[in-house]
Amino acid sequence: LGAGTIGLCLALGARLRWPRARLLVTCAWPHQLELVRGLGAEPLPASAAQAVPALGRLLGGRRVRPWRGLGFTVGAGVGLVLDSIASRETIELALACLAPRGRIVMVGVARPRRTETTLAYYKEAELIGSNGYGEGPGGEHLLDRALQLLAQRGPELQGWLGPRLPLQRYREAFSLAARPERSGAPKVVLELGAARP
Repeated sequence: LGAGTIGLCLALGARLRWPRARLLVTCAWPHQLELVRGLGAEPLPASAAQAVPALGRLLGGRRVRPWRGLGFTVGAGVGLVLDSIASRETIELALACLAPRGRIVMVGVARPRRTETTLAYYKEAELIGSNGYGEGPGGEHLLDRALQLLAQRGPELQGWLGPRLPLQRYREAFSLAARPERSGAPKVVLELGAARP
């Protein structure tokens, strides 16, 4: 869930790990659509009201509408959700779209809030937090491996970068970063040296 920098990195990692898998990524803004498609993934709307029915149509599941709360899919769903935001809204969306006995990996860190988790026991979901502490098969730290992958793919990931501003324009940079729908890129770059033309 999510097509910001962390979400795009998760999609890239998933594509590299499972090259033939069908990847679905929620996009909040139009400029994210092409970035997601560039990773070989299919964009979904970020709004739960739109994402749950869209997923049901894509996977052939049936949408259940409870008396209260978010609707959810039955008869189909995704086996793994990588949540780059981990807010109340995205965790509830992940549970709504999850297949029975599926797994949700929460990578993002959002402000703590009460979350409706009824679907976690209904679907026998596994919720896992991730903070970059893992080791690979050869004992290599997974964060080091992730940084290597990003460095190797640097040129093709340049589209993820938005405006480059000198440090003196930090207020403008933070204003743009706070509103990615206006900047049109997941990241705004502050440069310590002289401004580029």
